[in-house]
Amino acid sequence: MNTQTSCNSLLEWMHSQISGDFSNLEILTNRVSQLPYLSSWVPSQGKVNPFALLSLGVILGRIDDRSFNPLLELIGESLNKNESIDSDKLSELGAAALIRPWSEKITLIPRSNEIRTPDICAFIDGVGVEVEVTSAARKDEQIRRSEFTSALQNKIVNLSLGGHVSVYFIDSLSAQEEQALLTAASKLKIGNSAQVENRWYLHLGMPNANGVFSISSNPPTWWPEQCATPASMRSSVVMNGGQPTTNASAEIRWTLSTKSYINPLSKKAERIQGTSMAPFLIALDATSLPGALKWYRDNLDGYWKIWSQVSGVLLFQRATLGFNALNWEYELLVNPESNIPLPKSFVGDGRKGVWSEKF
Repeated sequence: MNTQTSCNSLLEWMHSQISGDFSNLEILTNRVSQLPYLSSWVPSQGKVNPFALLSLGVILGRIDDRSFNPLLELIGESLNKNESIDSDKLSELGAAALIRPWSEKITLIPRSNEIRTPDICAFIDGVGVEVEVTSAARKDEQIRRSEFTSALQNKIVNLSLGGHVSVYFIDSLSAQEEQALLTAASKLKIGNSAQVENRWYLHLGMPNANGVFSISSNPPTWWPEQCATPASMRSSVVMNGGQPTTNASAEIRWTLSTKSYINPLSKKAERIQGTSMAPFLIALDATSLPGALKWYRDNLDGYWKIWSQVSGVLLFQRATLGFNALNWEYELLVNPESNIPLPKSFVGDGRKGVWSEKF
C-alpha cells in the first residue's frame, strides 16, 4: 500500500468517526500518515481516539526539526500497534509546537544517562532557552478524595433521609470524622445543618411540592476560595404509584489537593535539568488539574524566590474540542526573581491565550 492509499484509508476512517464537513481533515490526516510505521496503517475500531489523532496532526504542523524524528518514530510505532498515544510524549510535542512560533528554531535534546538534560532547546533572539516538560497528573491524594467521596455518597444515600444532603469537606477526613459526619446526618431534620468548623459541613435540604430535592450549593462561611471545586452528585430512585421518584440524594464538594498542583513543578524546580547557564523554562501540561491556570497564577508568588534558577513556567492544557476546532489554552508566568531571565521578545507583553486550529 503506497503512502497516498494509506492516507486515503486513514481519512476514510476519520470521516467514519467524526461527522461533519471539515476542510482541514485531509491535511491533518496526511501529516499523521507520514509518520514512521504508518505507511499501511488504519486504526482499529475503538482503540484509537480520533481527536487524539487530530491533535497530533495539528502539532505535527509545527514540528520542523529532524531532532524530533526519534520521538515521532516511537509514536508511529505505538500507533501501528493501535495503542493510545503516550501522554508524556504528546506533552513534549505539544510544548514544542506551542513555543515554535515564538522562536527561530526548536530542537529535541537527546536523552543522556550521564548528565541531566532538559527536554527541548528553543532558540530565541540567539539565546538557547532550555525547556523541561512535565505533566501534572491526577495525584494519589486527589484520587483518594474522589474515591472517598464516592463511598461516602453511597453511605449517605443508603440512610434514606428523605431529603437532599449537601456536604463540604476539607482535606481528607479520617474514619472517625467520617463516622461523626454520618451520625450527624442520620439525626438531621429537613432544613437543618451540622458541622465541625474547618473540617466538614452538611445540610439536609427540603423537597419541593413535586418531590424534587432543592439542591443547595451555598458553602459554609469558613469554606476557602478556590479556582475550582470538585463536586459529585448521587441519588437513589424508587417507584411511587408507577412513577420514578427521587428517594434520597447526596451532593459532595471537597477542597483541591495542593500537592497535586505544586509537586510537578517543585520536582523540576528544585533539581534543575539544565546547564544553569541559560534561561530555564518549565513547560507544564496541566490538562488533568481543574482550574489549573488560575491556581498557579494565584499561588506561585511565594515560590519564585526559592526557585531562582527557574526563568518562568509555561502552563498549557492539551487540546480540547471546540466548535470545529481544537484549542490549547496557555499562559506564561515569568519569575521576577530569576537569575537568568527569559528573552524579552519571548516574554512580550504577556503570553496568554488560546491556540486554536480549525479542522
